[in-house]
Amino acid sequence: MTGAQGPRPPTFEQFHLAATGQPPPGHQARIAADGLPPAIQLPAGTATTGVILAWLWRYLHGPGPVRSLTPRRLIWALPPGSLPEPTVAAVQRWLTGLELAESVALHVVAGARGEDVGDWREDMHRPAIIVGLADALVSKALNRGYGLSRAMFPIDFALAVNGAHWVIDEARLAPRSATTLRQLAGYAEARGTAEPFGLTLISTEPVSYTHLRAHETGRN
Repeated sequence: MTGAQGPRPPTFEQFHLAATGQPPPGHQARIAADGLPPAIQLPAGTATTGVILAWLWRYLHGPGPVRSLTPRRLIWALPPGSLPEPTVAAVQRWLTGLELAESVALHVVAGARGEDVGDWREDMHRPAIIVGLADALVSKALNRGYGLSRAMFPIDFALAVNGAHWVIDEARLAPRSATTLRQLAGYAEARGTAEPFGLTLISTEPVSYTHLRAHETGRN
């Protein structure tokens, strides 16, 4: 007999199966259970984009406190020279398989507004996945959105630093963006934001953050 509260939300394994047709690997299950950490190191050759599903499950189906602390936007920042199309295609397949294509927005930020796919400024309260190159995305977090008029700077700044969790894929290939966002994350933690803000750096190789600290202190 179905209870008055309706059907139970899916477990992460069920959610992942519906999206991909396969059970989640161990690291994704841990992230779904524990949250996105500041840094993730995965074995070489491991697909990193599955982390998106862990965030999405936590936002939509996690326990109450988890949902309230999970930012509504996931910003997936790719290193310079990367092609966003493979990531975008994977996310589109997952949202379709989960029947979420109409309720979770997917935006591609390529730089100038005319090059964007989808407008993340519309329906700002809708959960969204934003994919783009790190330099174009970070310019928004610095209130200097690349290719935008000055009137648009504060809108993109607010969307980038309030209610957003950033993931830099292969952070070792985007050290300046990683350094800038680590500093912003420190400011957000110290001063607080109206909605949660988070940052995760992903790598598939061992990473020394000495070069990031060097950027932070002005050395090369």
